[in-house]
Amino acid sequence: MTDQTQHALDLLNQARKATLCGDYRALDQLSAPLNAITEKASTDAVFAAAVRPAAERNARLLQMALNGIENVRKRLADQKQQMANFGTYDAAGHHAVHVMRPESLQQKI
Repeated sequence: MTDQTQHALDLLNQARKATLCGDYRALDQLSAPLNAITEKASTDAVFAAAVRPAAERNARLLQMALNGIENVRKRLADQKQQMANFGTYDAAGHHAVHVMRPESLQQKI
Protein backbone atom coordinates (compact mmCIF):
# COMPACT_ATOMS: atom_id res chain seq x y z
CA MET A 1 0.00 0.00 0.00
CA THR A 2 1.38 3.37 -0.97
CA ASP A 3 1.66 6.31 1.40
CA GLN A 4 -0.90 8.16 -0.72
CA THR A 5 -3.38 5.29 -0.39
CA GLN A 6 -2.80 5.08 3.37
CA HIS A 7 -3.31 8.84 3.67
CA ALA A 8 -6.57 8.56 1.73
CA LEU A 9 -7.76 5.74 3.98
CA ASP A 10 -6.85 7.81 7.04
CA LEU A 11 -8.91 10.73 5.69
CA LEU A 12 -11.84 8.43 4.97
CA ASN A 13 -11.59 7.07 8.52
CA GLN A 14 -11.60 10.63 9.90
CA ALA A 15 -14.72 11.31 7.85
CA ARG A 16 -16.31 8.14 9.23
CA LYS A 17 -15.59 9.20 12.81
CA ALA A 18 -16.91 12.71 12.14
CA THR A 19 -20.11 11.27 10.67
CA LEU A 20 -20.64 8.93 13.61
CA CYS A 21 -20.11 11.82 16.06
CA GLY A 22 -22.26 14.24 14.07
CA ASP A 23 -19.28 16.57 13.65
CA TYR A 24 -20.41 18.22 10.43
CA ARG A 25 -17.86 21.01 10.81
CA ALA A 26 -15.06 18.42 10.60
CA LEU A 27 -16.77 16.87 7.57
CA ASP A 28 -16.87 20.27 5.93
CA GLN A 29 -13.14 20.71 6.56
CA LEU A 30 -12.49 17.28 5.04
CA SER A 31 -14.52 17.95 1.90
CA ALA A 32 -11.64 19.27 -0.25
CA PRO A 33 -9.26 16.39 0.59
CA LEU A 34 -12.10 13.89 0.08
CA ASN A 35 -12.86 15.42 -3.31
CA ALA A 36 -9.18 14.97 -4.21
CA ILE A 37 -9.52 11.28 -3.33
CA THR A 38 -12.50 11.03 -5.67
CA GLU A 39 -10.56 12.70 -8.47
CA LYS A 40 -7.57 10.38 -8.03
CA ALA A 41 -9.83 7.34 -7.86
CA SER A 42 -11.36 8.31 -11.21
CA THR A 43 -7.97 8.03 -12.92
CA ASP A 44 -6.18 5.32 -10.90
CA ALA A 45 -7.91 1.93 -10.81
CA VAL A 46 -5.56 0.43 -8.20
CA PHE A 47 -6.08 3.41 -5.89
CA ALA A 48 -9.84 3.26 -6.51
CA ALA A 49 -9.98 -0.42 -5.59
CA ALA A 50 -8.09 0.26 -2.36
CA VAL A 51 -10.29 3.13 -1.17
CA ARG A 52 -13.67 1.97 -2.53
CA PRO A 53 -14.74 -0.10 0.53
CA ALA A 54 -14.07 2.78 2.94
CA ALA A 55 -15.68 5.32 0.61
CA GLU A 56 -18.79 3.16 0.18
CA ARG A 57 -19.00 2.63 3.96
CA ASN A 58 -18.88 6.41 4.46
CA ALA A 59 -21.51 6.95 1.77
CA ARG A 60 -23.85 4.53 3.59
CA LEU A 61 -23.21 6.30 6.92
CA LEU A 62 -23.91 9.71 5.40
CA GLN A 63 -27.11 8.42 3.81
CA MET A 64 -28.25 7.04 7.17
CA ALA A 65 -27.47 10.41 8.80
CA LEU A 66 -29.50 12.21 6.13
CA ASN A 67 -32.36 9.74 6.62
CA GLY A 68 -32.26 10.41 10.36
CA ILE A 69 -32.36 14.17 9.83
CA GLU A 70 -35.31 13.80 7.47
CA ASN A 71 -37.14 11.59 9.99
CA VAL A 72 -36.64 14.20 12.70
CA ARG A 73 -37.88 16.94 10.36
CA LYS A 74 -41.04 14.91 9.65
CA ARG A 75 -41.62 14.19 13.34
CA LEU A 76 -41.27 17.87 14.21
CA ALA A 77 -43.72 18.78 11.45
CA ASP A 78 -46.18 16.17 12.79
CA GLN A 79 -45.80 17.50 16.33
CA LYS A 80 -46.30 21.04 15.07
CA GLN A 81 -49.54 19.97 13.42
CA GLN A 82 -50.69 18.13 16.54
CA MET A 83 -49.95 21.15 18.71
CA ALA A 84 -51.81 23.41 16.30
CA ASN A 85 -54.89 21.20 16.65
CA PHE A 86 -54.64 20.78 20.41
CA GLY A 87 -57.27 22.52 22.50
CA THR A 88 -59.55 22.10 25.49
CA TYR A 89 -63.28 21.58 25.63
CA ASP A 90 -65.98 22.70 28.04
CA ALA A 91 -68.52 20.42 29.76
CA ALA A 92 -70.83 20.63 26.74
CA GLY A 93 -68.06 19.42 24.43
CA HIS A 94 -67.50 22.78 22.76
CA HIS A 95 -64.03 23.90 21.89
CA ALA A 96 -63.08 26.23 24.75
CA VAL A 97 -59.44 27.25 24.45
CA HIS A 98 -56.99 26.95 21.58
CA VAL A 99 -53.72 26.44 23.40
CA MET A 100 -51.28 27.18 20.58
CA ARG A 101 -51.66 28.65 17.13
CA PRO A 102 -49.47 27.45 14.24
CA GLU A 103 -47.82 30.84 13.75
CA SER A 104 -46.70 31.00 17.38
CA LEU A 105 -45.27 27.50 17.13
CA GLN A 106 -43.56 28.33 13.85
CA GLN A 107 -41.59 31.08 15.55
CA LYS A 108 -40.27 28.64 18.15
CA ILE A 109 -39.04 25.99 15.70
